[in-house]
Amino acid sequence: MVTDTNKLVIHGVPASQPSRTVYWTCLIKGLPFELNLGAGNRTDYYQSEAFLALNPVGGFPTIEDGEVVLSQMPAILMYLCEKYGWQDLYPKDFLIRSRINEYLFNHVTFTRLATLKLMAPHVTVALEGGGPGDPATAYDTTLREMINSAMADPKMLENGRRTVRRMIQVIEDHWLGPETPYLFNQTAPTIADIACYGEVPQLQWANILDYSDFPKLTAWMAEMRNVPHHDLVHRYNLELGDVRTQPNTMDRFMSASMAAVQALAEIEEVSISFAQ
Repeated sequence: MVTDTNKLVIHGVPASQPSRTVYWTCLIKGLPFELNLGAGNRTDYYQSEAFLALNPVGGFPTIEDGEVVLSQMPAILMYLCEKYGWQDLYPKDFLIRSRINEYLFNHVTFTRLATLKLMAPHVTVALEGGGPGDPATAYDTTLREMINSAMADPKMLENGRRTVRRMIQVIEDHWLGPETPYLFNQTAPTIADIACYGEVPQLQWANILDYSDFPKLTAWMAEMRNVPHHDLVHRYNLELGDVRTQPNTMDRFMSASMAAVQALAEIEEVSISFAQ
């Protein structure tokens, strides 16, 4: 499964927000890695016997770092920062680190609503009938049920927007600093910013939700666009574009995914591999 045992291996695909967050962090710090795409964009690979032997919970991102195997994006980010001493992204200050941890523990069930309630249902429409990532066959039953529930709602867009706007209001009012554009009033982005950004701007690029009435969030997104490798990491979303007025298709999904893979393959620090 692993091509180079001396290199960090990230199992994931560009369409995965948590996977992008992990490899964006590595690119920011110049850490070489191998991106293992499994069986391309067929996410059923991540429910296969071979992959479950590596990660019995299934899903991505999962990393292999020598004998260390970890899943869940927040745990992976904290591990990498601790291992390599990336204190700019994960400050040693006890209170700041506690706030970052608080955000990351909330991220999975809170900020991820941006994907589960709005982004994924609009993308998944192209995958109905058994395509890659089909929620009907997803290993993660909670994920499957949330996406299916959103898709079955006749007011999916209206209700999803209402839920996500409440989530965005919390970020605007309680997590974005009053003096700097970053979370917790930091003067530079931390792994909390990188994780949060993986979920938020995609809705604007997809023409699903507008943030013009959230001034601090808008300023934060503008600053985050200046972080190195921004356009490269988010090539999938930028290629996919508007999925509200122009419903997604399988060809479009695959085209955006391949554009993202090709862009990554051109980076010296990245090697691309597939499951054996």
